Amino acid sequence: MPKKSFLKMKKMYRDVLIKSATEVFNSKDYQKLKVADFCKGMDLPTGTFYEYFENKEDLCVYLASLAYEKKFVALGKDNIALFAYEKEEFSLLSDEMDDIGDITYDKILHCGVGFFARLFDEYLLDMMMPYNREGIQEKIEEGTYREDINVELVSYITALLSTFILHYFDKYQVTESKNREDIIMGMIRAVDEILKKK
Repeated sequence: MPKKSFLKMKKMYRDVLIKSATEVFNSKDYQKLKVADFCKGMDLPTGTFYEYFENKEDLCVYLASLAYEKKFVALGKDNIALFAYEKEEFSLLSDEMDDIGDITYDKILHCGVGFFARLFDEYLLDMMMPYNREGIQEKIEEGTYREDINVELVSYITALLSTFILHYFDKYQVTESKNREDIIMGMIRAVDEILKKK
């Protein structure tokens, strides 16, 4: 999380720094990036960088969270494959889904498990939960899902599952779109069966 000094600055200046930092983030492999690269790209003295962020990871996790936030706002409940897959001609892994606001999913996944765990814990879980709750509640009200479901718990579990699947793709280098889609659909059907009324 950025420090208060960063969040308190004028939005216009903050936006310029975020844009510059995103360009630096995309320019190299995460492990090879250094604070000095960000200082140069953002035109900041090193001391000022540390007034705004704890370290490189702090800044990069924040940048990734902003990219996800744009995507979540744009797609709303359709971020959650569990609900979106029923739409006619919906493709789970369409080209549009790969880009999350100037940063790709692959770029974020290649930052490492610790990076993604921090991103999920500090930002993504809170972003995903309202959409999960809304979708599950809707299915309960329309009579598709059981009434005895703990909506909060199921929302949390579906958020975790989507994260684990991304890790699975990265760890086992599942790159074929068809294979990815089959795996996602298998998970969705399994979760759907557990939640559906019998």
